Amino acid sequence: MKNTVNNLIISIALTLALLFSLAGVTAFAEEAAEPKQVSISFDTKSDDTCEPIYGYAGQTEITPDMLPTPRKYGYKFTEWRHFNEYGAPFELAVFPNFDITLVACYEPNGFEVTFEEGISEVFDYNSGIELIAPGIKNYSQAVVQEGWRCLKTKGGINSPRFLLSYDYMLEAGKEYEIILWLKADKTLSGKSLDFLYSDIPDVRAKPLGYTNALDLGDMKAGEWREYKFKFIAAAPYIIARLPNEEGILIDNIKVECTGITGNMPELKAVKGEASVLIYAVSAAILVALAFIVLLWIKRKRKG
Repeated sequence: MKNTVNNLIISIALTLALLFSLAGVTAFAEEAAEPKQVSISFDTKSDDTCEPIYGYAGQTEITPDMLPTPRKYGYKFTEWRHFNEYGAPFELAVFPNFDITLVACYEPNGFEVTFEEGISEVFDYNSGIELIAPGIKNYSQAVVQEGWRCLKTKGGINSPRFLLSYDYMLEAGKEYEIILWLKADKTLSGKSLDFLYSDIPDVRAKPLGYTNALDLGDMKAGEWREYKFKFIAAAPYIIARLPNEEGILIDNIKVECTGITGNMPELKAVKGEASVLIYAVSAAILVALAFIVLLWIKRKRKG
């Protein structure tokens, strides 16, 4: 009787073990039949956003058209990488066994000017312009379009000029898109923003010539306005010339190469500053008058 009970217990235990084994095999088979879905997310390192893509681990093929191309102003997207911009390039042919995030990599394709740092009164802008920044008399951040600093024209003897970029060289014959913000105290009918082209990144350099880049006749007094237009570069560097009026503000400039090759613009000759000529002539006249007066005084004394 005891042996019968033992045999029954053993039989039940073996049956249960067999059932559990079959259940495990069935679950494994079901899991194998329904592969895990995973995601690939994208860190664009810009204001642009890219939606994740989904596929089955080890099965779904990754094709080039599945990977997005993000936008970052002033830069050209090059590739996706693992972990960070210094990681290994993404080259997987099928979805991995777990969720991953790829990081976008770029190369410079333009530049941005905010006037927040690295601007020199000697090389980057002339005496017709002043830098509005914390620390100057009557400074107010409300004057600036964004951030803490901007440029403002003084008016007077010199036409306001500033160097667009020192670090980035434009490619002559290439098309560029520019976005900039301007504000004036009054309307500027008949006035324009001019681009003076130079081979040297110095506001004091003699320009090769200039173009009327932007008509400012539609500006409204007292309002910041965003301008966006395209131009063909004629030389590596641009010195922007603003109307010789007091109180024109300029801020937040972005320039990006479109990749299009165009016809070189016809440059106008840059004439000498009228005010400089006037002062030079005036100085010569004063010297001559002083010399005449001295001669007259000497003759009087001799007489």
